[in-house]
Amino acid sequence: MKKGEERVKSIIKALDIWLNESDALQQAVDQTVNDELFTRHDIAFSLDHIRASVTEDTLSGWSNKAGADTAPIKNKTALCLHAGNLPLVGFQDVMAVLLSGFNYAGKISRKDPYLLPGFLELLKENGFGKSIQYSLNLNEYKGLQANVVMFSGSGGSAREVMDKLSEMDIVARNHKRLIRTAGFSMAYLDRMDDRTLSELTEAMLRYEGKGCRSVALVVSPFGPEELMDNLGKFAEKYWEKYPPLKKLSPKTRYRYAYNKALGKKQQLFRHILIQQNDMELENENIICMVKGDDHECRKRAESNLMRLQNIYTVNPDINIKGFEDRIAPLNSAQTPPINWQPDGVGPLRWLVENGQS
Repeated sequence: MKKGEERVKSIIKALDIWLNESDALQQAVDQTVNDELFTRHDIAFSLDHIRASVTEDTLSGWSNKAGADTAPIKNKTALCLHAGNLPLVGFQDVMAVLLSGFNYAGKISRKDPYLLPGFLELLKENGFGKSIQYSLNLNEYKGLQANVVMFSGSGGSAREVMDKLSEMDIVARNHKRLIRTAGFSMAYLDRMDDRTLSELTEAMLRYEGKGCRSVALVVSPFGPEELMDNLGKFAEKYWEKYPPLKKLSPKTRYRYAYNKALGKKQQLFRHILIQQNDMELENENIICMVKGDDHECRKRAESNLMRLQNIYTVNPDINIKGFEDRIAPLNSAQTPPINWQPDGVGPLRWLVENGQS
């Protein structure tokens, strides 16, 4: 049996116990909900997606395609600085590190401190032993000398974090960095039916609008007025079924009043404001709708190149020139495959390539 196959089987064994037999998972879910970190329905959605997308076949296929079986990494450590904006948002990075053969050192986010550690403990008990360590406190990694760093966040925060890692000797002098800064996705809609509007609602409102895969900009020939008018019943129905934790922020409330004074078309759905034309990437609670064709979509994508994750469509024949590798079906916005590429970079292939140097 190849070592790569052994790693896959160990992961699947731990995952099966975690998802189906572990009381610790339910306790972690309850604690997360009680602390009002995430809603129970969003946690359940994330766990159900892991159940559906992470199998022995999908992990083996990902590992083989990335070359992890033929070039396993030995005696090197990957430091993962996990975000906490979504439940279990760091799960893919854990998979990538373990499949690559790197040792895993995880900085768990204080915004999601309960869910991932239980799985990490089961991984340690099922074949990975001392190759896994994790902590909520970065200071515990002083002197670690990690060979690679994987980080998700803004460009400004990344610089501050990397400086701190160097000062504390947490990273080796010649370490490699994978810094992801994408903050939102777009949708280009050339049709407007109930199915499309339902899929758009899920893409915009799941996880309360947070995450780089969530839609923050919609470009469509139909225009903002028609889209908003038809979207209303779907958004309200969604919030009735999946009520959010977040409340309307003063910043968003001010923008709503400002738009109203200008007579600008807008709709407010709980804490999410949908408005026409103007993007406000610094406010994740605002979604912009623009009238335009695929050329307008390309223009908007180019102007937000460093922050853009995906462009979702409902028409497989749509082609946004220069962004072919970022186009994905709208109905896959919140259910990416395990081998999806944040910021256009496959984490497992990146680890394999950089682990050889």
